[in-house]
Amino acid sequence: MQIENIISQEDPKVIFDLLQQIGAGSYGTVHQAFNLETSEIVAVKIVPLQEGESSIAVIKEVEFMKKISASLHPNLVNFLDAYHDIENNDLWIVMEYCSAGALTDLMRESARVLDEKEAAYVIKQSLQALKFLHDQKILHRDVKANNLLVSDDGIIKLADFGVSHQLTQTCEKRKSVIGTPYWMAPEIYQGEAYSYPSDIWALGITLIEILEGKPPLAGIHPMRAMMLIPQQDAPTLRGKKSKLTNKKFSSELCDFLEKMLVKNPDDRQTINVLVEDKYLDQANDLTALLDHVYNGEVAGSQEQQDSASVSENSEYDQNTVVQNVNSEINTIVRQDQQQQDLPVEEVYESTTIVKQIVEHIEPEVIQKKQKKEGCKGQ
Repeated sequence: MQIENIISQEDPKVIFDLLQQIGAGSYGTVHQAFNLETSEIVAVKIVPLQEGESSIAVIKEVEFMKKISASLHPNLVNFLDAYHDIENNDLWIVMEYCSAGALTDLMRESARVLDEKEAAYVIKQSLQALKFLHDQKILHRDVKANNLLVSDDGIIKLADFGVSHQLTQTCEKRKSVIGTPYWMAPEIYQGEAYSYPSDIWALGITLIEILEGKPPLAGIHPMRAMMLIPQQDAPTLRGKKSKLTNKKFSSELCDFLEKMLVKNPDDRQTINVLVEDKYLDQANDLTALLDHVYNGEVAGSQEQQDSASVSENSEYDQNTVVQNVNSEINTIVRQDQQQQDLPVEEVYESTTIVKQIVEHIEPEVIQKKQKKEGCKGQ
């Protein structure tokens, strides 16, 4: 599909005044902007366009957002318009502005994790967003706290549809290795066809992330995590108590999480059952968390602050994970394509791709570790 068929060719630089960069999503940077025609504050994702996979992906994102936003679902970021900056060959995706930012930003700025009731609120609204997408036969494929935006009135909005995929009635499963490593379901790494349960797994990992400050295995290289996720038992909360309240996690929470993180996707609880789970009855809004940010307050112990800031300080920052993984995948894809003369789609969907990635990068990881340990000994 030609880009001019779905995207306005009017110069966006005449319509919008970019105020500041507020983040980065799949394939581009995100800016706060002022609409000179309507005097509204909006969010603009600017995506450099080029021939090949990335251009196809961003055009697909526009198509998805147009379709989804027609529903005006309260828990999905509202798409407003899209423009082609012809001078710079950039795509401008204009969306509603969520003033509180991503959930990860709120956690970092308030220097604390979420309590059990706040987490229930986040998951309850996220499930509503996913249920709508799944009813439309759409997989999100990149659910994580960094893609959960918060409006100024505390509403959770699922964002970033760059890797979403429309499923047809005749083909309701995918095999492509796509997503962010720590949050991806084991069946994806095993080369199996996957479907809606993979989004449920990712949301379960997100629940651990917002309660503990980071997803399971966040301390190891993402390439290594890709091997361990299908091999290890399903993750659980590491501690028996909340780092925020020092209270034991409830049995309702633990049972709910266990239903989401079942290794076999066929046994994973369905979204229609999860939205009615009793754990979600305790949902409490994010007023306290927002107050900490808007009033300039910082709460929590040093341990809580360390957990909440993991994405900022970790060697394996989640904002760079996708870029690292894509770089390694592209290297291996090119090698396999040359050696086997396979179509690129078949190489991407190979069941050996994850093992190849780990074998490709692990020597470098070992060298970095040895170098670091050597410095400590000096």
